[in-house]
Amino acid sequence: MTERSGRVLVLGIGNTLFTDDGFGILAVQAAAASWNGTGAVDFAVAMAGGLELMDRLAGYGAALLVDAAVTGQSPPGELYLLSVEGMVAAGTGGAHGAHLGTALETARRLGVAMPPRLEVLAVEAQDIVTLGEEPTAAVAAAVAPAAAEIGRLAAALYQEVSGRA
Repeated sequence: MTERSGRVLVLGIGNTLFTDDGFGILAVQAAAASWNGTGAVDFAVAMAGGLELMDRLAGYGAALLVDAAVTGQSPPGELYLLSVEGMVAAGTGGAHGAHLGTALETARRLGVAMPPRLEVLAVEAQDIVTLGEEPTAAVAAAVAPAAAEIGRLAAALYQEVSGRA
């Protein structure tokens, strides 16, 4: 058992310089600021994908990734929970979905322990390519509800990881 195996990672993914792409970072920062649960949940942000994600996820018992996704199937600002496999297969999340798939496959080939439970909380983004530090109105309105949902999901994942369910 690794030092992290009984812990949950909540990881906001994105880039706050590209309008809605910064959603994951903003939502995780808001969730961390209001978190009053166990100390066995780590909150972090990543502005890069690929092998950095593999390193960040390694050894955790569970992880919740928070990101912006462009599916074209929901109105901007709508939150939804995806499996990592579904996110990668659908090609959502811009480059992050592809980087996540690469990181997980590389980890599998190298024998790096990835969390047995990975969830993705995503917001339907309107614009992830325009330079701008503020998200669009619909995505900005989703930050507070996402922070609350992150807290609920993180607590549930911790209960699952710790066997307290």
